[in-house]
Amino acid sequence: MTNLTKLFRKKAPKNQLSIIIQSENVRYGYFPSDFTKNIHNKPVFNTISVHNENIINALTQLKSLPIEQACCDFILSSKLYSIIQVDKPALPDNELSAALTWQIKDLVPIEPSDMVIDYFDAPTLAGVEKINVVCASEQKLKSYIEHIIHDKMFINRIIPEEFAFAELITKSKDATLLLCQQPNEDLMILIVKNGQLFSYRRIRATANISLRSVDELSAGLIDNLSIEMQKSIDYFERQLKQSPVKMIKVLIPIEKESFIARKLSENTLLPVELLSLPHPFNGKREFAMTMLALFERKLIDDAEVEKVIA
Repeated sequence: MTNLTKLFRKKAPKNQLSIIIQSENVRYGYFPSDFTKNIHNKPVFNTISVHNENIINALTQLKSLPIEQACCDFILSSKLYSIIQVDKPALPDNELSAALTWQIKDLVPIEPSDMVIDYFDAPTLAGVEKINVVCASEQKLKSYIEHIIHDKMFINRIIPEEFAFAELITKSKDATLLLCQQPNEDLMILIVKNGQLFSYRRIRATANISLRSVDELSAGLIDNLSIEMQKSIDYFERQLKQSPVKMIKVLIPIEKESFIARKLSENTLLPVELLSLPHPFNGKREFAMTMLALFERKLIDDAEVEKVIA
């Protein structure tokens, strides 16, 4: 999606706006560049409901935000793109995009003429080089962006949610498993090492986990999650021949998050802990992915921010 992003680029401002596009909601977080020093410029988090699947109408409301020029990240929910793993063509990099378009054309419900694709290398499996192809509708993405683009907006990047979650993990030579969720979306299991996404999978029929009682969670759901996590760990360590996972982190923005983490820790020998967000924003866990700039660019110091937003 790099080429599509370039179409909307301007000189990058310092304020940061991150927008998460889901089928039921559009969530955003806005961070003025001076919010650690100016008490009148506090970060803003909000959710706009999407009615009758009209995402464009929800996005249009962002034009009325009282914001200064902002650098914007678009984070896409899984319903807006597909990730397909295929054998890597033996071609130069400048020919890969065209070849991959035709290689996946029968695997996704998008016409080749409407495809916008990007790709990232997958770990070699059984001696075969693999590549992950991210594919979305160019027409649909352009329509979303064009309905909010204006002279105050700089499109920094358009990224799938797997990558957004992976960026919340501190780079380390040791592998970390992240069990995570966006509100009203299925749970995901990611394994990240040295900032690279090695493994990702969705656990179907878990979008309503926030509605489950403690008894329901204890009656089998948490055990099932433990089994799925172990499958991912086995694939990472045995199939991909990687060193063992050292840590499990949890980001499930629901009331029973701590309970789930505690129960998972009883089912594994690995340490399990909640994923830490910048301390002043830990109560905004459903907006975690809007904080990518804070992780990537280290814009804040917890102590400074706490003075401003307390």
